[in-house]
Amino acid sequence: MIMLSDGLENSSRIKFEDLRRLLAQSDVVFYPVTILNKGSQKDLLEDFIKKADQKKPDVVSYVENAKVSLSVLEEVYQIQTERLQTLTDETGGKIFLVRDLADLAEEYSKVAHELHNTFSLAYYSKNRERDGTTRTIPVEVKNPNYRVRSRTSYFVPKD
Repeated sequence: MIMLSDGLENSSRIKFEDLRRLLAQSDVVFYPVTILNKGSQKDLLEDFIKKADQKKPDVVSYVENAKVSLSVLEEVYQIQTERLQTLTDETGGKIFLVRDLADLAEEYSKVAHELHNTFSLAYYSKNRERDGTTRTIPVEVKNPNYRVRSRTSYFVPKD
């Protein structure tokens, strides 16, 4: 699954943990292509704070609100980045970052290259219990010159 996003959660109808479970239940490898706009939003707030005439009493509250927004923006981006990383790690995918929309075609080309160089592994658990749990899958390579990126878990539905 390839998703184009600015990396911010703003109106989903599904909770993050539910999304993790759905991805674990599916055979999806998640590739978010994320447009980095944090800098522009951050720059706008910082510019406003610097340029605002803080000697005017009616401007002081706007500046304080901008400072709070700036700190919240940083925290939100950190949380969303961690969540995207979690989803890609768990599904064996990879995040692709785009600084400029003009670079979007190049990033999609990288995703295509990634998919072209993908191999499939089959795994059959010795644990036959259908218990409705998520189980982990460790995948390792013996040769240190190789690296592996793979799904880290799968979901076993109840009977």
